[in-house]
Amino acid sequence: MPEQKALLKKLPGVCTTWQSSELGDQKIQLIEKVTGVYASKRNYYAELKEKISEITKRNLQLEILSDLARQISINTPLEEIVKNVSTSLEQVLPFDRVSLCTFREGKLYLNCFHPADGVCSAGMEIPPEEGKALWHVSENPRQLVWQREGGIEDLHLARLGIQVAVISPLFAQKRVFGLFVVASYKKPSYDPTDLSFLQQLANQLMIYLQDRELFAEVTRAKIEWEATFKAVRDLIVVVDQERRILRANLAALQFSGLSEEEILGKKCCEVICHASEPCPECALSKTLETKETAHSQ
Repeated sequence: MPEQKALLKKLPGVCTTWQSSELGDQKIQLIEKVTGVYASKRNYYAELKEKISEITKRNLQLEILSDLARQISINTPLEEIVKNVSTSLEQVLPFDRVSLCTFREGKLYLNCFHPADGVCSAGMEIPPEEGKALWHVSENPRQLVWQREGGIEDLHLARLGIQVAVISPLFAQKRVFGLFVVASYKKPSYDPTDLSFLQQLANQLMIYLQDRELFAEVTRAKIEWEATFKAVRDLIVVVDQERRILRANLAALQFSGLSEEEILGKKCCEVICHASEPCPECALSKTLETKETAHSQ
């Protein structure tokens, strides 16, 4: 109120006595124009609208992260994941291209990208001299907003006509698994919230790649174990607590004269000792009883 009183004193033809009941509509409008009340309201509502828009955008980003976490599995093809990520991103960010690169044996490969561009091919190698910005992030695992003008020279991105690219590392256990790249042929601007969201998205993809790699290792180990199990010349059978055979190697099949389908489910004493009940010296009985390794001749 003191500011309004001071302004009223300076206005010609306006009563200097402060009595709001005596002020007419025109004088109130004049005061509001002078004091900027309407402008303040406009600014307030503009800021409120902007804040609501930011919250809505952030909620969409969180939904995308949540959906991605639910959808990803080791059985989901990488190309399908990248395509789904690209479709989801269209709701919250301006961009033209999404790609995922991974490192294998010290080399960088473009695993998959969306949409197709007629230039790249899945699985192509990106050498350090061509993808300098990409390799820079691999050596300095921090997110990089690359710009064609004034940025690190990158022939790979430039060849695609990219103007701006957000390169997020897929980093874990002191190792960069790959790179998640969101690029545009225009020059969009990304605020800190956008960049944080893209890095969180990259982190989700990193978890997928880790799980996929672990599953591949387990699968390889299983295949190797299967090959070793079958190749051992000694008789090997795997049984349950009821002495029923669950697995048998080739030597056991040859000894019993039975096929794998025929031997499974039979009791080991029937196959090995040709008896209906285990013998008194049965090592298996001792193991089941003591939970320790046992042997017999």
